[in-house]
Amino acid sequence: MRQGVLRSPNLKEAHAKFQAFRKTIPILPFSLTCAKRCAMLREQLKHEGKRVKARALDLINAAMALEHDLSRVTRNVEDYQDISGLHIETGILNRYKERRLLMRSPSVWWFSNFR
Repeated sequence: MRQGVLRSPNLKEAHAKFQAFRKTIPILPFSLTCAKRCAMLREQLKHEGKRVKARALDLINAAMALEHDLSRVTRNVEDYQDISGLHIETGILNRYKERRLLMRSPSVWWFSNFR
């Protein structure tokens, strides 16, 4: 998330917007349970002959969403569509006017509990 702020042409403004946004969302820890879920996902996909190495961060994100019963909010549907039980949300991304600041990093909008 911070990478998007660092890439902004106006670092001070981007940092202020990020801090304001950050105050509105909970930050979930990457727990041992999430790590185990991620390992299970990796092994399942590997067994199915699907790629796993190039998607290490995607699988961590997916494990977090599954473990906390949340949706994965992303425009990168391709890397998540083969993960069983994962709900993918794409519609919210087009609703935000500040998308340039918030969407520079693909992991800024991680999860949503819209369901």
